Amino acid sequence: MKFNQEGTTTDQILKSLKALIRDGGFNADSVIIDGLNFSLAKEETIAAFRAFAAEMGVSVWYSCTVRGEEPYYDKRNVPLVIKDYADLFEVIIVLDPKPDNVTLTVSRDHEAYNVSHLALKLDPRTLLILEN
Repeated sequence: MKFNQEGTTTDQILKSLKALIRDGGFNADSVIIDGLNFSLAKEETIAAFRAFAAEMGVSVWYSCTVRGEEPYYDKRNVPLVIKDYADLFEVIIVLDPKPDNVTLTVSRDHEAYNVSHLALKLDPRTLLILEN
C-alpha cells in the first residue's frame, strides 16, 4: 500500500491496514513503513502504530534516512530525527554506508542502548557479513 504522509491521516492508514489484515484475509506478520518523514511525524503517530502492532499481533518496521547537518546521532547513537520518541521503538538499527562496507550497529535492543556487541560490517554489494 502506498500513502502520502501529508495527505493521509494515521487513522485512515490504520483502518486500511486493519481491513486488509482482518477482512481481506491478508495474513501479515510485519508491516514495513518505508520513507516516513520523521521530521513531520508526531509521537502520537508512532504510539498509534505501536498500539496497532500489539492489537494485530504484527511487528512494525520503519526506515529512516538520516541527512542534514551533523551531528546526526545522539550519544546513544539514535538518529536525532527520532530521539524524541526513541523509547517507543523496541529495536533501533543504524546502517552507515562507507566506501568499502556498510556498518550495521544496534543503537537500541529492547531496554538497552549502545549495544556494542551487536555491530557488523557488511559487504556493500551483497550485504553479506564481512566481519563482526
